[in-house]
Amino acid sequence: MDIQVFSNVPDANDRKYGFCGNQAALNFLLDKIKASVSEISEIHLALYLFNNENLYDEMAALSKKGIKITITSIPLFGYEEKKAVSAEKVYSRATNDGCLDLLIFPHVYQWYATRYVRGRSGLAYSLHIKAGLIKYKNSTCGMFLTSGNMAVHDGVHSETAIFIQDVLTAPSSEAFSQFFKELEGRSKSAKEYINETKSLDQEMNAVFDFSFVGGSGTGIVPSASPYIFFTAPFIKYGNIGSNHYAREMIVDLIDRATKRVYLCTQHLHDVSPYDGYSGKTLIQSLVEARQRGLDVQCIKQSESKSLTDKKRASFAECHLHYNHIPQKINSVIHDKFILIDDAAVVTTSNFTATNFGWGEAKEMVLGLPVEDFQKAKEVTNAAKSFYGITDETVTCSISPKGVAAVVKRVDNFSEVNGFIVTKNAEVIKSLENYFNQLWSHPNTKDVQISF
Repeated sequence: MDIQVFSNVPDANDRKYGFCGNQAALNFLLDKIKASVSEISEIHLALYLFNNENLYDEMAALSKKGIKITITSIPLFGYEEKKAVSAEKVYSRATNDGCLDLLIFPHVYQWYATRYVRGRSGLAYSLHIKAGLIKYKNSTCGMFLTSGNMAVHDGVHSETAIFIQDVLTAPSSEAFSQFFKELEGRSKSAKEYINETKSLDQEMNAVFDFSFVGGSGTGIVPSASPYIFFTAPFIKYGNIGSNHYAREMIVDLIDRATKRVYLCTQHLHDVSPYDGYSGKTLIQSLVEARQRGLDVQCIKQSESKSLTDKKRASFAECHLHYNHIPQKINSVIHDKFILIDDAAVVTTSNFTATNFGWGEAKEMVLGLPVEDFQKAKEVTNAAKSFYGITDETVTCSISPKGVAAVVKRVDNFSEVNGFIVTKNAEVIKSLENYFNQLWSHPNTKDVQISF
């Protein structure tokens, strides 16, 4: 097995990174793929955003060499306006050219009836992962996770990518293969999905996507050395929801640490869980590590005052501050990793209550004006037919007081991400140097605590 990590801090004013948020990180992954083109049989990508025509061109060129390409992403409706136009071009090419299989995983999640706005729909789509599986003809494979979205119109950000090469029968390969099999098996053809939803307006498109059910836990087994696991609404590890499992794995590493914990992330506010979680949160474990005398340092992208979820983020900043844990910010940061003694956790996940939230068979509600009931019922029925839902998992009705149309579904709450835990000495040293580079970067500042 071979494992490598790549990290890069671009100059925010350097337009050579204009193709996406960090072209160097994307090039690292493309170079890995193109190094052995003649030996590749399949490429599987799971991308939160897929609006980069340069990336599409690269994949289309590989497909013309006989390589089977499968890419899973979110619906066009989930893109922000500035990214949607380029996404529409890519999706149109993918569905018309026939060069690759573009799949849609439209799973959305809610704790409350109110919407968390991420894209045009106002719904939160759970697919946040940026990962790849490359299968070679000689029964080996390449696997990667990256913090970068590879998307155009993204801000210029620092990014981290980790790449593993191993035999297909290895536990690491099995973990990736199982994840992609489950994700792709639950997704829908983009061509069929777009054709089914093209006549829907914004509100009804939200109803259609909300009707998708992504739960029912599977028996995916985490790999060992490196330790690899994933979070998704369809993954449980034993009796534990995958997102809770991810939190508990990281907290356990921190609780057993004896020297240091260096954390780098876009967002850090896992201080107050959404879901009545009774275990230890990440913030609590960081505080306890500092109380044991460990060297604990945290660097992230933004202060709490600039975020939508100010309350949790502010609480987290205060907890860390009053326990004498240094906190810094740098707007360029989009990386997501932790150094814990001689181990590294490299992930696509931020360290927030949402990312670690899990709700099994939870009733989720989408409220609409009562005058939309008949149309919503028609769309719900069409979605159930399209998604193959034959029971009452998804329903549309008038609220008891007759003031709203309500779409309900019973499903698992979860965001989709990947995690790799490694003790590879070269990886650890590289990330340690990179963390220090970010910590001492000219644009890095101390977090200002708001009293």
